Amino acid sequence: MNHTAQRRFSAPHIALSPAQKRVIYSAVSRQRLRTSAADIPLIVGAAVSRSAALFTLPDEARGDDLSVEFLKYATVDNNVVVVDSISMRVIDIIHSAGP
Repeated sequence: MNHTAQRRFSAPHIALSPAQKRVIYSAVSRQRLRTSAADIPLIVGAAVSRSAALFTLPDEARGDDLSVEFLKYATVDNNVVVVDSISMRVIDIIHSAGP
């Protein structure tokens, strides 16, 4: 793999804990919004188009943690894809079976 590809898919700086992932998945799954963003790759670190349909995390998923205030999400094949809305990169994928 060349250096450009390594940098493009490098691990993001934010790491969600298993507890955060459970809360986010639970809160998102209770939402009435049923979206499917097929144009978002299921690869941590992948770039996301600025035109992709992203939603703000529900209040109960954010809690008092200010580090997640700029995170958005989309659903892809029953997975919650968490996106850094500043860098427009996938930071985590929360699978339907749990974190």
